Amino acid sequence: MRIPLLTCIPALLLVQPAGALTYKQFVQCVSASGRGTVCQLDAGTYPVSATIWVGRSNLIITGTVVNSPQNTTLRRAAGFEGSLFGDVYVPGKTLNSVTIQNLTFDGNRAENKLNWSVYSPDVSIFAITNLSFLNCEFKNAPSIDLGFNAGGTAGVVVNHCSFTNPVIYGLWSDALGDNNNTYQECAQKRFVKNILVANSQFLDAGEPAILGEIINVQIVNNTFTNNHSYSIPFDDDGGQIDLEVCTNNALIWRNTFQNGAASPNGHTAGGIELHGTNISIIDNVV
Repeated sequence: MRIPLLTCIPALLLVQPAGALTYKQFVQCVSASGRGTVCQLDAGTYPVSATIWVGRSNLIITGTVVNSPQNTTLRRAAGFEGSLFGDVYVPGKTLNSVTIQNLTFDGNRAENKLNWSVYSPDVSIFAITNLSFLNCEFKNAPSIDLGFNAGGTAGVVVNHCSFTNPVIYGLWSDALGDNNNTYQECAQKRFVKNILVANSQFLDAGEPAILGEIINVQIVNNTFTNNHSYSIPFDDDGGQIDLEVCTNNALIWRNTFQNGAASPNGHTAGGIELHGTNISIIDNVV
């Protein structure tokens, strides 16, 4: 069994641009026609009723931190079903070197109560390489907090983030356009590669906090609390994380899994559920 080497975890960036932007200016800044290397959104809570599209590389996208990432919040408007934030997927093309930090993504599930399958992930990434989420909060998704699709996504770091109260998953990753893989099909499909999830908290996900089929994944020094807490729609028992059959080369190290319990719909949560290949489990507390 191979044990992956730890990827370097970037430090949290303290960005001091000339000035924070209004919401309209921020949306323009991150788009393909934007300018500059830093797009900083002024502190506040902003209702999002159309996806904010990242359209260019070599970019730092940041909120304005006063006390916490919640000082700059993007909140799903009532009735909006798309992603709050994402990249434009063009087959064969990728963006590179994008850092997203000091932002809260609020799915506002209290005002978005349709079936989970109606809603896109609050943040949905298709084809970005060298992507970092630093000091971000994800909460109350009516479906999934953060989704990675295999259109070219690789080299992802999620560090010092929190994921709270999604209907389904906190973090999800799978083959593009296909979430029903069998082991025999793995070699013919594309998956997200090289993900590091570190120093983060996952709380109260209805299904596993992390569900993925990923090539080279490291889950390091995180806390998982009361996930798989209300199994929708699969009506199943399961782990607080679940690495599926096409996962290859995974390290699960120094994490804490706690408060797994019987959910209101009669199912139970374990700690770690694994189905992949070349997986190392070291120094975890369950």
